[in-house]
Amino acid sequence: MRFELAAWSEMTAGACEVRMFPGGHFYLNGSRAIFPQTFAGDLLRLCLQIDPRISTTITLRGGIFDVL
Repeated sequence: MRFELAAWSEMTAGACEVRMFPGGHFYLNGSRAIFPQTFAGDLLRLCLQIDPRISTTITLRGGIFDVL
């Protein structure tokens, strides 16, 4: 499955990273702690790539990310 997912990298000119979370198709149910932390880290890294001067705080409130 990882090989098939890696093929998505051909659809972008940018970076592409494949991550597998526990839980199969319903990974959000089994990865409630891991997925939000991973997503927040990726989002912060992207924001800082756009403008390193940005002072960014990402918080998770009720499953919704706020970028301040």
